[in-house]
Amino acid sequence: MPGIIPHLATGVGFYLIGEVYYKYASKKKINTGDHVLLLGVCLIFSLIPDFPLGLYYIFNLQPKEVLLEYHVFLHQIITPISLIILGVLFFLRKNKRAPIFMLGMICIIVHVIMDLYIHEGGLWL
Repeated sequence: MPGIIPHLATGVGFYLIGEVYYKYASKKKINTGDHVLLLGVCLIFSLIPDFPLGLYYIFNLQPKEVLLEYHVFLHQIITPISLIILGVLFFLRKNKRAPIFMLGMICIIVHVIMDLYIHEGGLWL
């Protein structure tokens, strides 16, 4: 399932960038729960619209063409909703977690850009 591998690598990469930011560039001290939140935000928002393709790879429940339609539909629904929710959290809750929410927005944007260049229907399956 190579189509999911670049998205997973991107999520882990942004998590590591966030860890470096909090360790070296930020004056704020964060606790263990914030590290888990950072990991969750980076992985979820780099992978979430692709779960129908994951179902295809794991269970082979539906034909690939059917799941690709849901894949596009989920991107059209989940991406704007996620950006709005993270934007509200970022702008309304100006606290030590604001960079985590900003990183989540960046993960979503990078996910969409990656989907423009990674063809899920061909070689990547």
